[in-house]
Amino acid sequence: MKTSKEKYQFTTWPDKSHFQTERLFINRTDIFPEYHLTDRSTLYYKHSYRDIYVNRTNPEDRIILEVINCASFAAAKEHLVTHLSRCANPKVPRLENCDEFYDIAFGTATEERIAAIVFLRGKVFFRVQHIGRVQDDIRPFLETLCREEQQN
Repeated sequence: MKTSKEKYQFTTWPDKSHFQTERLFINRTDIFPEYHLTDRSTLYYKHSYRDIYVNRTNPEDRIILEVINCASFAAAKEHLVTHLSRCANPKVPRLENCDEFYDIAFGTATEERIAAIVFLRGKVFFRVQHIGRVQDDIRPFLETLCREEQQN
């Protein structure tokens, strides 16, 4: 049986981030114009949290955002492969061609929409996915989040 590192081809992941950030990331809660924050929970990891956002016009549209600030890019990669090993899906597909968003990403996506994504941006692990009945594209949410991280 393959290990998670073998299954997700860990050795092919980049050794260094192409994002020049070593600072912590904590997003402002007012950056998503279509959503409002309903809950922020501190996670076990230092400087890490889980937010739940609800669409201002459709309460069935909910998004979870998990942010884990790791000690280094290498530590973030280890966290990502551990997270993937715990997913219900036997093999979460790797997402390509969005280098402006992330160093490494896995998730559920088509050309038209991203439904769920876990990714690394420097030493920060992100998980973004819909948890409500509405399953719209999370790409606009993701774009706003990444712009905030660049300005942070």
